[in-house]
Amino acid sequence: MSLLKILTAPHPVLKKKARPVEESEFGPELEEHMHRMLDAMYDANGVGLAGPQVGDSRRILVAEPRLENAEDDETSLFMMVNPEITLRSDDEIGCEEGCLSVPDFNFTVPRSAKINVKWRTPTGEAMSRTLSDFESIVIQHEIDHLDGITLLDRASRPHRRKWLQQEKKRKRRR
Repeated sequence: MSLLKILTAPHPVLKKKARPVEESEFGPELEEHMHRMLDAMYDANGVGLAGPQVGDSRRILVAEPRLENAEDDETSLFMMVNPEITLRSDDEIGCEEGCLSVPDFNFTVPRSAKINVKWRTPTGEAMSRTLSDFESIVIQHEIDHLDGITLLDRASRPHRRKWLQQEKKRKRRR
């Protein structure tokens, strides 16, 4: 089976708010699709991927927020369906973020240092967890995608315009 194609900005699907997954959609097919999303994420050397990034306008995301020096057993794997942030801390953190849908563009976004998030697994099990630091940043970034917000939307107009012009040139050369 071929890898899912990761869409790049300014693709219109990336600007749309994703719809909730319906009860009838939970199960093995959704789980398999989310494993294919993980494969695409790993192939692109990413740490998170949301449904809209692969042309799926449902509120689903996968993530494995790993730091370069982290051991494998210190890394959490998330397959979130209909994730919802239920609480955000007032203290903020930020690190330079990249995005698989906005290649060669890095930008620091202020994010809540700690969040509580609830979601369901692809098979329908209810989950909740408090996330902090890098895990918190990655999940907030992916939930932005579910809300139709890309890293470009968080950047200043000049930075956004520059990247879009460079992307047009790259596409012409292909």
